[in-house]
Amino acid sequence: MMSRALSLPNDARDCDPHPSVISPDILAEKIEQMLQETCEALSYAWYLSRSAADVETEADHAAYLSSLSENIKLIHERIMADLLDRARPIDETGSTMRR
Repeated sequence: MMSRALSLPNDARDCDPHPSVISPDILAEKIEQMLQETCEALSYAWYLSRSAADVETEADHAAYLSSLSENIKLIHERIMADLLDRARPIDETGSTMRR
């Protein structure tokens, strides 16, 4: 049996597979929104792991949950710092101004 090559309409063949139609401003907004949502999720995970560690009766499990809670807290703090850096105004040289 002979197979046929897939034939696409001209407009489908000519379209850019990686369109660059998203402006840098919109992309920056999306990234900031994603970081905020991630920060909220990490905050909740931090709370849950800390709460679970407080009520865990097995010492090994409690230690693991405590360690997990601290690691989540560190990641949360890094993302918060990044969000704060993004919120700083930029001076005329292009660097962020410290408040």
